[in-house]
Amino acid sequence: MANIIGGRNSTALFYVVIPEQMAIMDTEVAIKEFRKFGIELSGIIVNQVYPEGLLYDPDVPEFLKSRVRMQQANMETIRQKFGSLIAAQVPMMDREPKGLEMLEKTAGILYR
Repeated sequence: MANIIGGRNSTALFYVVIPEQMAIMDTEVAIKEFRKFGIELSGIIVNQVYPEGLLYDPDVPEFLKSRVRMQQANMETIRQKFGSLIAAQVPMMDREPKGLEMLEKTAGILYR
């Protein structure tokens, strides 16, 4: 199966996870399944991460601060489970990365 994808010399396979409990569990399962077929990930990208600074902004609603705290706890879990595989962290953006402008913005974050 790994030969179909092309192998590490010609192909990089990155898994994208969001800092949510269910997504973390799904990522663990996916990694195990990939390994069954001899496929190793090149890395994991953590997407949709709220900036920690929101916690200190008095204008940010408590609901959002609660989400940030939850994400921080989940980020710790992600670091513990996948630490060496984490290749990048992409912040929550004001919209999905669709269109050239947003794709360029996302690429700039990924390829710093």
